[in-house]
Amino acid sequence: MKKADLRRHIISECSTEEGKTATERTSEKHPVKPSNVFAEDGDLILSVTDISGTKRTSFLVYSRFLVSASPVFAKMLSYTSPFAEGRKLRDWNYGLAPVVLELDDKPDCLWNMLLILFHRNSEVPEMVSLEMLADMAVVIDKYGIRSTVLQLWAEKWKKHLAPKISEAGSPSLLMIGWAFGFEDYFKAATHTICRHFVLNDQSQFEWQDKSNATRVCLMEETPETVIKRMKELVNKVRKDFQENVDQEEARRFHHIGSCCTVAEAPEFPNSRRICDSFQIGLFLEYRQNKLKIGAGRQGENSGGLNANPRDDSHLLSLEEEYLTLRSPQGVQSLTLYASTVANTIDRAYGGNLKTKPTPGQCHNKCFWFNDIYSKFEKSVQAIGLELAAFPSRSLV
Repeated sequence: MKKADLRRHIISECSTEEGKTATERTSEKHPVKPSNVFAEDGDLILSVTDISGTKRTSFLVYSRFLVSASPVFAKMLSYTSPFAEGRKLRDWNYGLAPVVLELDDKPDCLWNMLLILFHRNSEVPEMVSLEMLADMAVVIDKYGIRSTVLQLWAEKWKKHLAPKISEAGSPSLLMIGWAFGFEDYFKAATHTICRHFVLNDQSQFEWQDKSNATRVCLMEETPETVIKRMKELVNKVRKDFQENVDQEEARRFHHIGSCCTVAEAPEFPNSRRICDSFQIGLFLEYRQNKLKIGAGRQGENSGGLNANPRDDSHLLSLEEEYLTLRSPQGVQSLTLYASTVANTIDRAYGGNLKTKPTPGQCHNKCFWFNDIYSKFEKSVQAIGLELAAFPSRSLV
């Protein structure tokens, strides 16, 4: 049962029908290995399966330990609970078969969590992988477990990890940061996801690893409220970018001759108008290229202009677009513009300059995309979320 389903189940306070609950199965059907016995006279068996769904692992525990550590288990297993499991535990006595609760968590994650909750610290691993810590974060968040000892272990594991922030690892870091309150992980992960991931046809974040053509998505258990906030951030940056482009275009069209930042030489009084005219040409070419890209995406993908993640659905593509436009090799008009202005200045001084201006060198500051990109870059550098924006991370 996923976190969202669990939440609906708890809020509705509806228990499973008699005869169909997991508690109807006896402990003989859920054998417990000696190493998985956390309480010799335990009243509850937690039963989970592996990824394939064929191998089952069971843990014998005290239900009261789980009730004290988790508000979710407290809701499910308290003696006043409306759930079948709670009623079974209320009527349970020593000598009876333990109540069985089937879960869909990963066995290794549940094992590590129980080792800590039942104080078998000598068996807790000194180090865990990033993937394992992320899977544990899912379990911790799902059941709303808040344990000081568990937090200390998480901080110890974190010191051994010291992961490099990457696109592929960001979904795991996000979940770890969220569940254990690691602000640095959470902020770095949301920054990377907002900046480098795309929104696919299902409006979900994903990143394509070009080295092996695989796609990396957020973990299924990533809180919806976090995903929603990240989408809002990305869409705001993109909206602001487009508004800045429109405003700059209008300014250039209405102020030809006054936008160029290079002082005119007496021998060539019209250089600023020529510069601004070339900028308008670049604007037109930019618009034309965007239309071509949009038409291509619309033809390739029925999801619409913003559906194809290979084009400009992620913020990094706008940075790449700037670098392409800024390079004389990127846009034909920019090459012509840079060469013409450079040659014009050279001729204005009779061709006697010791260091002749190179294409694009003299009027670089006039490029229409400069101010737009400067604003965009500041927004992208600051993008990301902080845990302080989510004062309550409880289940209900």
